[in-house]
Amino acid sequence: MRTLALFTTALLLAQPVLAQDEEPAAPAPDPKRVAVTATMSVDGEPAKPNTLQYFLWERLNHFRLRVDCTNQIGARQFDDYVAKITRWWESSEPDAGPAALTLTARQVIDYNASVFYGQAQAHNFKGQVEATLRDAAGEVVASFAFPFTHGRSIAGSRLTKSQVQQAYNAMVHTGLVLQVLNHPAVLERIPEGKRAALKKWSKAERDKLLEAFEASTEAVREGELANQLRDLPLD
Repeated sequence: MRTLALFTTALLLAQPVLAQDEEPAAPAPDPKRVAVTATMSVDGEPAKPNTLQYFLWERLNHFRLRVDCTNQIGARQFDDYVAKITRWWESSEPDAGPAALTLTARQVIDYNASVFYGQAQAHNFKGQVEATLRDAAGEVVASFAFPFTHGRSIAGSRLTKSQVQQAYNAMVHTGLVLQVLNHPAVLERIPEGKRAALKKWSKAERDKLLEAFEASTEAVREGELANQLRDLPLD
């Protein structure tokens, strides 16, 4: 009886180990899936809406990557659209693995009105954007960073502060996403059928930016972003 009791006890102790051994293996990372986390601030305050988060998500989604949007954008129409696409992916590929790539980005902006004798003379925006691309193991695959400055005279342009900031963000966000999408670690994950469209779009947007930079200051024409765009393998 003592032998039987010892045998029974041994079986009971072994059960958790057997159950653990039988657990299914975690799914492999989905090669076409990217998680995006972006933040923006203006004069030290969070930007609302977070247009950097949306622009990165939208462009990667447009070229047929599955994008996990990990931050709220802060505008109902954008957040609702992201949620709709997310539900579609979840229903279409419920057993898909986690993201194979993770993109984190941070944009910091400072505003200066060039006040002279108590009067604002221009809407000036100056800032920095930094982004890091990591693989599923957390290893850094690529880093992107550049400062950027853009401003317009109030009297000469009649543009509002909001309009100038929108133009600033459009240039910065486009400059960043062009580099992300055309990095080999991302480009190889774009479906074959979308790569020609991506190259066409990228070249048109790069040329548009460089043309706008030519009409700006030397610091912008020969700045880090301009040189990074010239180095893109699009020609």
